[in-house]
Amino acid sequence: MSAGTMQAAAADQASKGALGIFSALDVATKITTVLSLAALALLIAFLLARQWLANQRRTINAAIETGNADVLKTMLGQSGVDPGKVGKAEAGEILLTDVRQRFWLKLIQYGFALIGFLALLGFVLMLLAPKKAEAKPIDPLTMAGLLKFVPPDQRIALCLKTLDQPTCEAIVGILGSAYSPPQSETVKEAVDDSLNQGTASPELANAAKATLSPQLKALVIVGNPKGWDIDFNFCEGPNSAANEARARAAANALGQTPGETIAPGIMLGTIRVRPLTTSGQPDGAPGPGGGAVVLSDSSSGKADAVNAVVATLTKRGVPGYAVRPSASQQKWSIQFYNCAAPRPPFRDVTTRVQLPVAIKP
Repeated sequence: MSAGTMQAAAADQASKGALGIFSALDVATKITTVLSLAALALLIAFLLARQWLANQRRTINAAIETGNADVLKTMLGQSGVDPGKVGKAEAGEILLTDVRQRFWLKLIQYGFALIGFLALLGFVLMLLAPKKAEAKPIDPLTMAGLLKFVPPDQRIALCLKTLDQPTCEAIVGILGSAYSPPQSETVKEAVDDSLNQGTASPELANAAKATLSPQLKALVIVGNPKGWDIDFNFCEGPNSAANEARARAAANALGQTPGETIAPGIMLGTIRVRPLTTSGQPDGAPGPGGGAVVLSDSSSGKADAVNAVVATLTKRGVPGYAVRPSASQQKWSIQFYNCAAPRPPFRDVTTRVQLPVAIKP
């Protein structure tokens, strides 16, 4: 994946723009924006009410000057004054006072109308604005892609904030010392924020996964959370490459359909490929040269699950795992070991034929 793609995804993660322009603002800016729009609405309402007042004054003055009794009578009737009991001059004063009082009512009416209109407009714009998917919890493959941008000595601690220890050990073990320094501060901040929060935007998650090689993508297969978790451990050393290749082949064969039910009541959970660590191994775990082994113990349903997995692997072209009993109880977890011994070096064996020696007489 190009550095530009990761940069773009990191910038998108940092933008926080989920629902249009309002979502890109912090709370204080949002409040300021709302207050500014309300003030603008009141200003427009004031100008409209003032224009209404000016029109009313011109109408009243024109009616008084021209002696238009019908207009004065109509306007006095609206103000609740009996037109027959007042003269023209007095009627003008009454009407001017009345429209000044009604000016404030008009201001309130216009203000509420404009604020309501702006609120409705904002709501419609939010509905029409393109929505981006929310950040989701980091899955193992995304974690592997993000951890490539983190120094090796910091990976396990950051991974454990989101994922369980066996999964983190598998990811960190497979990544090894491979390290891709972030190309910019934006990428670094996006990766750090995601790892610390345990979530990533879809854009950043896809960009992180795109950095993984096909071998790394077979690192963890997430299945049914209620299924059996299966680890394909491989021994490192002289035959490390062959052991890892067998472990990956077995994981890929078994994980063709994540979460698959391979036998009645036996579902596949998370399938992991990881290097064999020297500590924390269950009883019966083989060391280098121990061959292809799977451990079975007396925990409920373990023997049936182990036999079903071995049978499935055999059908799918990865046979040869020997079932070995273990005193350790590992419920809902099955451990496979790929620890073949290296082939002995080829020796050139020359058969020497001794010819009879002629005996002199």
